[in-house]
Amino acid sequence: MKKVLLLCFTAMLFCAGAKGQALTGIQFFNGTFEQALAKAAGENKVVFLDAYASWCGPCKAMSRNVFTNKEVGDFYNANFINVKIDWESDEGEKLQAKYPLRAYPTLMYIDAQGKRLATAEGYRSPEELIKQGEELLKKVKK
Repeated sequence: MKKVLLLCFTAMLFCAGAKGQALTGIQFFNGTFEQALAKAAGENKVVFLDAYASWCGPCKAMSRNVFTNKEVGDFYNANFINVKIDWESDEGEKLQAKYPLRAYPTLMYIDAQGKRLATAEGYRSPEELIKQGEELLKKVKK
């Protein structure tokens, strides 16, 4: 009986720890791109868009090592509406005409009217991604 209780308690701690970890890093918007633009307009923010492909190694590395970083999450969650779209999905294919890509990952900053403000291609470290976001915000606030 003690072993069963200990096992249950350990499982609860593991689940609580995993849940807490999910809250660090960038929190990506769950909805369509159009809904993200509307949210950006309502909050007077810029959309940060990660255009990725499921097979892309650098995309996976950014998801694993950069987007989960606490400092990156704190900065991007406070300043942007964050969107992550597989560019080979139905929604991604619809957006390709307006926002064509040359490489994966492509990171875009888009205003609430849908105008692309800046683009960066390829892997970025946490420090590079924060610096990139800070530079974009300086341009937007001028």
